[in-house]
Amino acid sequence: CAEKPCWWKWLHFRRIEPSSNGTCCEHFGFKSLLHFEHGLSNWIKAGVMKIDQGQEGLSSVSFNDDFSCFVCTTDHGFGVFSTLPFHRFSWRSFDDGGFSCAEMFGQTNILALVGGRPSPAGFSASSVVLWDDRTGTRLFHIQLPSPINAICCRIDTLGVLLDGKLILYRISPDFASVQYEQTVDTLVNPDGVAAISPRGPPMVACPGPSLGSIWVLERKEEAAAGRGRGSSKLI
Repeated sequence: CAEKPCWWKWLHFRRIEPSSNGTCCEHFGFKSLLHFEHGLSNWIKAGVMKIDQGQEGLSSVSFNDDFSCFVCTTDHGFGVFSTLPFHRFSWRSFDDGGFSCAEMFGQTNILALVGGRPSPAGFSASSVVLWDDRTGTRLFHIQLPSPINAICCRIDTLGVLLDGKLILYRISPDFASVQYEQTVDTLVNPDGVAAISPRGPPMVACPGPSLGSIWVLERKEEAAAGRGRGSSKLI
């Protein structure tokens, strides 16, 4: 895609070149990260909980923006968990299908859900449903032209990853409206690789239009108001 996205400001993309020894880490000054002590552990088990009465495995798990909660999906349902203290907020099971991925909108009870294969009635692998988990109701249904590889979101933004495309939506503060903003062409992205800034100016990073490149996008009015950085670091 040689054109700059019209709604989201094009910030930077550049080819990532490996260093002389073939590792990108050393090229960017991260050589020390490749060496660690195998005998040391800084992680503890915060808790183990059976997510459902069935035996199905996880299809996705994702934290919210302040890591106070996470949502997980399986072939037959989804659930929301608290991290401090560690307990289950809710679990919803479905007899006719499950979900491929889910994301939380901040600390709200609103979720973005993508159906699995098969999907429960009212969901599909090519649509995103904004779901109010407090009332158990659908707020919006966004139909896409092809199966969804992944989604990313924050309180005011939803990004949907298809094969070769990133589609961006604006979410109103009261979740009363969802507005289409922009479609950005990317490389074929079967794993749905993308990241969104949890706070500050809305920014999204995803694969660029050529091998080894990255799109870094910022919503135009944020940059124009001086809250955006107007440039980006290659990550």
